[in-house]
Amino acid sequence: MEKSKIIFYSVIFMFVLSLLLFLIALYINSNVILERREIPATLIVGDTAGFDVNDSLLTFGVITYGTSSQKTLIAENNYDFPIRFEFSVKGNITQFLIFDKVIYLEGGEKKSVSISTIIPSNEEYGIYSGTMIIIIKKDLF
Repeated sequence: MEKSKIIFYSVIFMFVLSLLLFLIALYINSNVILERREIPATLIVGDTAGFDVNDSLLTFGVITYGTSSQKTLIAENNYDFPIRFEFSVKGNITQFLIFDKVIYLEGGEKKSVSISTIIPSNEEYGIYSGTMIIIIKKDLF
């Protein structure tokens, strides 16, 4: 009887250990960064509206009180597996930008990502800048 308990607990231990190792491998695999991009971003709060046609930077031009502006980025999955784009912003422009923090794409899929800004009426005139950080990771599901 004693020997059968040892075998039983050994099998249970091996199962739990295997499950734990599988979950750790799954977690590590999902947090591997495939790509990281940083895009400079600027906007000017002023009294005369203006725009910027630069397509390589995230520039919103001059925005007046109570108005908004929008830029569109194209996210594309060139991999043959699902990925997720994680967006964040650093710098003093952060308070003005509105965007989805995470989007998911299947293999070969493209999606437009809108980045909007709105200027409240109590904001000081000035130049606001920062960096939009895009991290692309493999998505498990």
